[in-house]
Amino acid sequence: MVKNATKNQHTDLLYKQWKNPGDVTNIPRQDRNNNVYSTTRFLEDGSYIRLRNVTLSYTLPKNLLKSVGISNARVYAQGLNLLTFTNFTGSDPEIGNAPNYKTSEVASGSINDYNFPAARTIMFGIEVGF
Repeated sequence: MVKNATKNQHTDLLYKQWKNPGDVTNIPRQDRNNNVYSTTRFLEDGSYIRLRNVTLSYTLPKNLLKSVGISNARVYAQGLNLLTFTNFTGSDPEIGNAPNYKTSEVASGSINDYNFPAARTIMFGIEVGF
């Protein structure tokens, strides 16, 4: 992938696209706004399975906590967006609407607008009650 001013694009779109009569390539010509004309060439299956949220926790026994004046305590670890299984070649198969797409014929959530993928987050914490 190569970054341009507005979005990430595959290097083939930038450097191997058809430009002049006689060019031999399998990448269609782009318009002056760097958009590929409507084509199914880049259509692919976006199905996926994602492990979105996992929480592991342990509540400490109350008999251990009484001596220090705590009524309850829990330690936990939580993970968000830990794994994604997909054959999708883009950065994230969970795509949204392309806000600048100008046709109403496109189904909602069907355009990969090269957004950043969901962040993988791991958190640790302690809950204490007095």
